[in-house]
Amino acid sequence: MDGQWAVEDMAGAPSGKKVLVQRATQNQFNVIVAPSVHTPMSTCDEIQPDVRPEDASGGIVFRFNGGKYYVVRANALEDNFRLYSYDRGRRDLASASVKAPALGQWHTVRLVAIGDHIQAWLDGKLYLDHRDSRFKSGRVGSGRRPIQPRRR
Repeated sequence: MDGQWAVEDMAGAPSGKKVLVQRATQNQFNVIVAPSVHTPMSTCDEIQPDVRPEDASGGIVFRFNGGKYYVVRANALEDNFRLYSYDRGRRDLASASVKAPALGQWHTVRLVAIGDHIQAWLDGKLYLDHRDSRFKSGRVGSGRRPIQPRRR
């Protein structure tokens, strides 16, 4: 939907050697979604916070429908794992302080959303257990903050 997404080779990728990367620098938040609708759902994603400290977050977008969606995201710069809803603006629904996901290392984000019950794990530990009924169904995908130019 937004961003500059590409499939690239990356040594050490957990799924083989190909990964989905986001290279945009100007967007507020970058989203890519699958073409089919999923609900209820259970999904897992491997994220690697960029080794550049300007872009150190990633997560799962779900129930994407007409620009409205949820995203669960780990942020290595802010030491948090959060659930947001987006509907013409971001709203923080649930948050957990976590040990910062290590930059340049792979981390597992797991999500289960059944009805209004949303649960999210980071590296095998349940951090978010929340109920919200605003979005019932939609597509699933990935969300990343944009890569900002290095500040020197």
